[in-house]
Amino acid sequence: MKLPEVVEHKRLTSSKIEVISIILISKRYQTIRRTLMPKYSSLNQFLYENKRLQCNVRGCTSMRVGKSQYCGKHRARAYVWGHPEGSAVKPYLYSDEIEAVTKLVKHNESHEGIILGRKWLANMMEAGGRGADIRGSMYWANLYNQKISSSELLIKLGALWLLDYRDELNRVIKNHKHLISLSGNTVIRFGKMYGIKYVPPKIYHQVGDQVKKGIGVLLVNFSRTIEKMKLKERQRLSRMAKELNVDGL
Repeated sequence: MKLPEVVEHKRLTSSKIEVISIILISKRYQTIRRTLMPKYSSLNQFLYENKRLQCNVRGCTSMRVGKSQYCGKHRARAYVWGHPEGSAVKPYLYSDEIEAVTKLVKHNESHEGIILGRKWLANMMEAGGRGADIRGSMYWANLYNQKISSSELLIKLGALWLLDYRDELNRVIKNHKHLISLSGNTVIRFGKMYGIKYVPPKIYHQVGDQVKKGIGVLLVNFSRTIEKMKLKERQRLSRMAKELNVDGL
């Protein structure tokens, strides 16, 4: 019986790996260049032509800046909030959602999901307080030093996510990136900003991403549960109204 031949694989030297990497990067650059600048022979020509175009946001008549499709104002908003029309959302805009999530959390304090949600937030604050190497450590520490209630913070985050769940037309929260940045902003600014004068925009997204990965599923379940309860209540009232009409006849 003839055994199959053993093929010896040649090892790539570091120089060959570098050459391959350069080729791949070059091909990637060419692809991006053809996609973004199909009509321009150089980057300088693209920049020159781009600044003569209006901002891509509807209704904005300002001119674009740099390589962006937005003007300076909308480019800055996109950088901070994840959307060119994004901005901070004041609590009064979702006061109804805060009330709804408060009732849900207070009436189900012993529920395993709510316990784990509070525990996760408390652990993040405690980790920041002891100087753990986590993103946004100083901001979590700021909450820990003020003894912020994890339950209250959970309610505020749950209300924000409920607002997004209900806002089907994206009138307030523009997209998912905006929601993530707002979540980070909610955590960072939940307490008093002792000694903190400036927060780098990327920190909003980093802390918001921590919230998404840590308790995002719980926050979505808050929204679904509240909306189901709201639907059941409407159906109950509708049945009562029909019964009253029948009795009136």
